[in-house]
Amino acid sequence: MTALLTTARIVCKSPEARATAIAAFRDIIAYAIPNEPDVLQYICAVPLDDASGTEIYMIEEYASQAASTAHIATPPVQALLALFASGAVLAHAPEVHTSTVHKKCSSGSPFPLSSNPAIMLV
Repeated sequence: MTALLTTARIVCKSPEARATAIAAFRDIIAYAIPNEPDVLQYICAVPLDDASGTEIYMIEEYASQAASTAHIATPPVQALLALFASGAVLAHAPEVHTSTVHKKCSSGSPFPLSSNPAIMLV
């Protein structure tokens, strides 16, 4: 099995639209944790320097293509896709990139507790 990493940059129409999208992503995370063991990471983040308050960055890791496909079919992801299709939230289509994970290395926490990372997890 080859793991997949998907990243996305999402620009919303307004800070309120971003809050709506983040709420939908929280629903997805709440569903994925107990129900989708092959969703290895699902991170929703906002940049600290986003003066417009409209950007979201997603980082998703799946154990396989099948896990990614199954995830997209879940009710909360389908609700998010319907929200995006409604035209009420997105300023434009998200920038999405997917690649295989060739080598995964981790040495613990990515940021020291005293650092000021460029993203804030939501």
